[in-house]
Amino acid sequence: MRLSGPPLGRPKAAEKTATTAQVKQDAAIRNGVEGKFGQAKRRFGLARVMAKLASTAATSIAVTVLVMNLEQRLRAFIFFCCRLVLGLWREHILGANKLSFTG
Repeated sequence: MRLSGPPLGRPKAAEKTATTAQVKQDAAIRNGVEGKFGQAKRRFGLARVMAKLASTAATSIAVTVLVMNLEQRLRAFIFFCCRLVLGLWREHILGANKLSFTG
């Protein structure tokens, strides 16, 4: 893990561009991670974990992350199935149109 941010003192011209690029890259990564935490808190109830034991809280967080991953996989699978069905349906309709024009 790295602490990111501009170094203290007056920046040199060559260091300024390198550090700002690194700061922007770190911020982009951090925004993605924080967004997933926010999604877990809003949609999956991670903000309401009230466990007395640390092991119980860790289990609850692990289950939440598992459910988030399963939902993402399920969404991708459903999207794939819908594209497959629509492709077959389109192929069937276009095939029927070709037959009616030639016959």
